[in-house]
Amino acid sequence: MTNLPPSPYGPADPTAQGPQSPYSAPQPSGVAEYDPRQQPQHGYTAGGPTPPERGQGLGRAAFIIGIASMVAAFIPIVNVLSFALGPVGVVLGGIAWAQAGRPRAQPIWGLALSAVSMLVSFVMIFVFTFGALFTLGMTVESAPALETVVAIALGA
Repeated sequence: MTNLPPSPYGPADPTAQGPQSPYSAPQPSGVAEYDPRQQPQHGYTAGGPTPPERGQGLGRAAFIIGIASMVAAFIPIVNVLSFALGPVGVVLGGIAWAQAGRPRAQPIWGLALSAVSMLVSFVMIFVFTFGALFTLGMTVESAPALETVVAIALGA
């Protein structure tokens, strides 16, 4: 074994007395030396950091799509988009509802709103279409005859 100079950080054996670090201040009697291993670990467990909580992104997406498609169901021409968004919300809500260990309120609401919005937009498509056709038909029937319009246009 070779003769090595003593380490400035203390001996390898913590029970042995060795030279103090030249940078450490002398401790008054009765005060324990600072040991970082004895401090509580803030925010961490012994096994490491806690895993992040699982979110409810699919449920939230289904809820937002359900609300948006419900609002769009009452707007003419846009209600076709609402009819197409409905199945997306139903699928996302169904997947989120089936996942274990997650809150289920948003997926259920998203699924229900999306399903109802498909029904409402289906009905509103017929209402708007037949309403427009009925209005157009009434306008054509009450319009003056073509000969009268041509005569007025030619100034006769």
